[in-house]
Amino acid sequence: APSGDWRHDLRQLAKQMWAMAERHPWYHEAAAERPPVTPHGLAALEYALSILDGYKLTIGERVGIIVTLSSAVTALAVDALAEARGRLRSQVTEPEMSSAGAYLQHIVDSGKFPRFSEFVNELMNGAGPSDPQYDALELILDGIAARIESPGREPANLEDPDR
Repeated sequence: APSGDWRHDLRQLAKQMWAMAERHPWYHEAAAERPPVTPHGLAALEYALSILDGYKLTIGERVGIIVTLSSAVTALAVDALAEARGRLRSQVTEPEMSSAGAYLQHIVDSGKFPRFSEFVNELMNGAGPSDPQYDALELILDGIAARIESPGREPANLEDPDR
């Protein structure tokens, strides 16, 4: 049963989703082709939706929140797994890493890409995100908090660009 702290519960749910993506790297493709409408899959969805019980959200909004969270975690996990496979496959040497660093420094020094350069400088100085997956999750949870805390607004109309 949910703890009553939706943020904590969704964070835990995201960790479970991440762990599943690591254990079953094929799952995201299978679920995209054939959604898991199984007793276990439906029980997991029912639990996820129950985390948001008691808030002034329609069932469609709650489903949207869970789908958004799931999609983001899946995308982050797929990217992380692909990066790990790429590192293993490429077996980049230290001189090759130095060469890539020199190229990045050349881009920074050119002054043509100031925002990218600012980001690279933050990373090089250790000021960048310590855990990009955690930061992304917190960003999504902040958006969910804004949705939960803004009752009375009209649901978004994706076909009207002014809304």
